[in-house]
Amino acid sequence: MNTMSARTIHRKLAQVARLRWLIWFSQTIATLLASGAVIGACHFALDWSWRPDPGPRAILLAGLLVAVGYVLLREIWLPRKQLPTPNDVALEIERFFPLLHGRFISSYQLSKSLGTGSPQLIAQLIAETANVIGTLSFRAVPDRKVRNRRTGAAAIFLFAWVAFVGLTPTGRMSFPVWVTRLLNPFSNVAYPTKTMVRVERGDQIVARGEDVELRARADGLIPASGSIWLQRGEKRWIEQPVVGSGREFVFVQKAVVESFAYYWRLGDGRSGEYRVNVIIPPQVRGIQACYDYPAYTRRASETTYGGNLEGLPGTHVSLAILTNKPIIQGALLLDRGREIPLAPELTNHGQDARATTYTAAVDITTSRSSYRIRLVDEYGFENKDPMEYAILPSADEVPRVELRNIEDRKFVTPYVTLPVEIHCRDDYGITRVQLHLNIAGAKEETVAVPVRANEREMTLSHKLRLEAMDLKPGSEVFLWASALDNRAIGEPQQGVSNKVHLEVVTPEELVRLMRERMESLFPRVEQIGVDALQSKTAVEYLIHDGEASDRPTTGTP
Repeated sequence: MNTMSARTIHRKLAQVARLRWLIWFSQTIATLLASGAVIGACHFALDWSWRPDPGPRAILLAGLLVAVGYVLLREIWLPRKQLPTPNDVALEIERFFPLLHGRFISSYQLSKSLGTGSPQLIAQLIAETANVIGTLSFRAVPDRKVRNRRTGAAAIFLFAWVAFVGLTPTGRMSFPVWVTRLLNPFSNVAYPTKTMVRVERGDQIVARGEDVELRARADGLIPASGSIWLQRGEKRWIEQPVVGSGREFVFVQKAVVESFAYYWRLGDGRSGEYRVNVIIPPQVRGIQACYDYPAYTRRASETTYGGNLEGLPGTHVSLAILTNKPIIQGALLLDRGREIPLAPELTNHGQDARATTYTAAVDITTSRSSYRIRLVDEYGFENKDPMEYAILPSADEVPRVELRNIEDRKFVTPYVTLPVEIHCRDDYGITRVQLHLNIAGAKEETVAVPVRANEREMTLSHKLRLEAMDLKPGSEVFLWASALDNRAIGEPQQGVSNKVHLEVVTPEELVRLMRERMESLFPRVEQIGVDALQSKTAVEYLIHDGEASDRPTTGTP
């Protein structure tokens, strides 16, 4: 019984000692957190306002470490050396429970020396003490006021840090910089500033001749205006003032032609340096066109230079397009949304080898059209405002036909064989020639004239036997010729000659008509003779008169 009562006293004492240790440990952690928050805030404030160089920053870090060491010594090392003894804990219990009247510490000390003094008296005291403390709660014995104060202070300081870092733009931007500078005082990170500069799309690639927009955003202390500094090549930096719109600052460089570096200055903040690289967009440097004409023209292939195309319908044109740089995509843009992709011109090894010559082919049709060339380089830039080139169909001329050596309104007999000469000419070749006779406006006959096919120019002689046509005296006959060319695209074209008017008469009437014509010519011939004689006389007179004027005169004046 005495042993169980003693154990009860020792267990209660150990419970209070354990609670005291836990309170001390949590109090120490709270103190360390609160002290660390205060020391960190002081270091941050000094680093923020002073912005020391690496040397002073190392001294500042040494001071911070000294402060942390002092806190560790004061709150951990020394209190650890002065932990309360069991007698101290027993006295604390006595002070907390006045009703014990010193019996708890007496019972604790006597329980360790059972067997000395009056055993019955000691056992009775221990048993009474055990009965009394059995109904008491010892959890409230250790003093928690100091721990609670320090825990509250630590919570306030930590909350202030979290609110500053998490809720304010300055805190968000400066905290990582401060941590870096704290851990490595010799780092080259930028100093925390009151104005933080965030650059949108820092490094850029733009096409030559286009506008580039540079944007920055200010956090923290927002200035009304700022500046952007530009450097082209190795030249000096040039400042360009920029007026802000709230937090936003925008600078537009018009029609850039060369690369440049830049950085922003907003308030006391400065951004890093960025670069705008200007790329020459793809361009067409030259076009070579190889024409393969339709087979019926028997024309050899021709090569021209230039983008405008003109040729007969059915002509196949192979284009070789020279660009200023390699491209990843290209096409000919034709009417009605049609596209013909460009293919790189292959080398002897079958590889494009970053070619700058690309090929495509088009066929010339009967209708007029046009095309543009679209080029896209590896950066996605396209050729700006591509030129429009025309595709023009050229005309295949209609054959030219002419009846020669036969006069209009000619009188013929029904039995005559009439010599007819036909002259034909075409730009690519004649395939068929015919003579056409229209008799009295009703009957029409066609006579085929043998030709050498596909000749471009020919003169044909044909004897037309009128006897075979059963013509009657008094009939009127209209004679003409036609020629058909060798066009293979569409229908062949037909050319028609001049028409000759023939009047059919009897032989007797023909003789009469000839006599009348001769008689009508005699007066004209006679008049021509008289005119010739007069002209001869006048010429002889002029010659004689000229010779007389050239003779030298004799005698005295």
